[in-house]
Amino acid sequence: ISNIIDKNVVSKRVRSPITPIIIQGFGNIVYASVAFLVFKAVFSWEGLVLGFASAILGLLYFKALHLEEASRVIAFYSIIPLFVAVLAYFFLGETFGPEKYIGIILVVLGSLMISFKKKLMVTKAVPFLLVFVALYSVYFIGLKYSVDARGIASIFASASIGGFLGGSLLLIPYRTVLHKLRPKAIPLVLTSQLFG
Repeated sequence: ISNIIDKNVVSKRVRSPITPIIIQGFGNIVYASVAFLVFKAVFSWEGLVLGFASAILGLLYFKALHLEEASRVIAFYSIIPLFVAVLAYFFLGETFGPEKYIGIILVVLGSLMISFKKKLMVTKAVPFLLVFVALYSVYFIGLKYSVDARGIASIFASASIGGFLGGSLLLIPYRTVLHKLRPKAIPLVLTSQLFG
């Protein structure tokens, strides 16, 4: 549901795919406050870095949504497990049975088929999506290590601060995008962030 909301936002409510990242950055302050106050989270540098990285990943994601239909962007989400499986094999020593490898291959083929337009033309969003999928997979491996070491509440709270910092830093070169913001975009972006 969040991908559909995000597509609506970048297509009809904002002029720049950077704007939702800035809005989400401010939403992260609420999430961090709850995690620190209610769940007694402890600050974590790993979480901060992961949150900052999520802002960068968000840029790639919203740029791809800006260029392409939500259904094609969502299809690329399904190949994240392929990248995670490869990284988990090399960094964690994990292996799968043949049925899982066949499943991964089918998912990748399906994603590629959806991403092609008529006459097998690759869309403009594909480069952004491939970088997004590769980096998001690395993000997941880092997230697993961090959560195992520090706990979910501390990583979540610290990542929320990192997301806030990432979104806030985007205000420096892109502060004019907020002047073109339609106010109805703010609750939509925050709702999508909550469900996403």
